[in-house]
Amino acid sequence: MKTFFLKALALIGVIAFLQGCYPGGAEYTSDLDIAISQYDSAQDLRSYRTYFLVDTMSVTTAGNAQGLTVEEREEIITYTNQQLQNILGLSPITNPTAESDADIVVQLSQIAVQQSGVAWQPPYWPGYPGFPGYPGYPGYPWYGGGYTYYSYSNGTILVDFIDVQKTIDANNPPLADDRFVLVLGWQGALNGVLSRANSVPLVKDGITVLFDQFNTAKAGTDN
Repeated sequence: MKTFFLKALALIGVIAFLQGCYPGGAEYTSDLDIAISQYDSAQDLRSYRTYFLVDTMSVTTAGNAQGLTVEEREEIITYTNQQLQNILGLSPITNPTAESDADIVVQLSQIAVQQSGVAWQPPYWPGYPGFPGYPGYPGYPWYGGGYTYYSYSNGTILVDFIDVQKTIDANNPPLADDRFVLVLGWQGALNGVLSRANSVPLVKDGITVLFDQFNTAKAGTDN
């Protein structure tokens, strides 16, 4: 659980595995909605008292995907700020300093994917071998085939809690090659079809679920 990039890949891998529960395709779009979180230590979660919320939300897109608009991102950030206080009971630090730093930095981001295309299926009829007393049929290489059209979308919302003190410790002394390590104390992710990942009310509901998961984890043990 060191860098944001590696941690995000790990969590997205879990999401991909869970989506595999629908090998024939989900019956409803809600079947693709996943709220999942992970953390290192319940004791660390209990130690967090203050936070600094990054006031921008990064959006990474692939294909011809459209992510959340600037206005939608601002609304989600405002809601997250409220729930960090209302659900998690944390206190905001708006101007962190060396003498008055936050316990965690909270960063929101979105990954949006929209892909479509055409796949060519070569024509071929393998033939029928027949059975005793009946002749088979030969194969026909010109039979069937054609184009297959496909389209899919996916959206992921990530909520990262960067542990400030552990990040400072991990980079002291400075690492080689100008690398800088971010240590995540907790990360939550919402995943679903892109139209739902771009729905502000659904994202808000998902953030509430993630923060409820945080409180459940905080009340547990590290055993």
